Amino acid sequence: MAEKAQRSRGEGAPDALGDPPPPGVAIRRVALRLALVAAVVAALHWLLGWVETEAANGRLELAVPLVTGAILLLYALLLAVPFVPGVEIAVSLLLLRGAEVAPVVWAATTGGLALAFLAGRHVPPQSLAETLNDLRLRRAARLMLRVSALSPEERLDLLRDRLPARAGPLLLQARYLALALLINLPGNVVLGGGGGLALVAGLSGVFRTAPTLATIALAALPIPAAAWFFGTGALSAWG
Repeated sequence: MAEKAQRSRGEGAPDALGDPPPPGVAIRRVALRLALVAAVVAALHWLLGWVETEAANGRLELAVPLVTGAILLLYALLLAVPFVPGVEIAVSLLLLRGAEVAPVVWAATTGGLALAFLAGRHVPPQSLAETLNDLRLRRAARLMLRVSALSPEERLDLLRDRLPARAGPLLLQARYLALALLINLPGNVVLGGGGGLALVAGLSGVFRTAPTLATIALAALPIPAAAWFFGTGALSAWG
């Protein structure tokens, strides 16, 4: 019993981190990860340049959907990154392209948030802990390893211990609703943005995959639906 209580507090889990790497090694590792992100952005930039060339040569019918598709793909990838203002970008896309792209914006938003959640769900905790360790965030790295050693029930126990006594049980029972509301909260970038919230939901281990993906799909619906049915003027509430 005492052992379970200790595990519920995230204590006693093995620490497999070791000392932080030398600054030069840490910088190279972080630079490699950033280079991978830059490669994706560069590929999209090349695609946009190629599409512009196609448009200049008179093949506009092919270029317009490709431009729109490239922008929405970039949006989906950006949305999966923590601290990117997803709500504001979605509104901007709808205002720029009009209500006719609302279904595609919804699909891109759902895809980006789902990607962030699945990354948090399936990326090995050791890899995330090593990244935090490279950034000298040693306490956060140790916490990542300790929480990863707990079962979903023990993680819920840990959350109950950390949340206020009165609000804690309600928040845990309504966690899917709370996630949907936070995703649509204007200014949620200070909480990590939609991508950060979805990533943390995946990392927490207390959100099941199918209900969370359904929650994300529904949470991504209000803004595109408002634009589709009422026009882009209805988006002022999120502006």
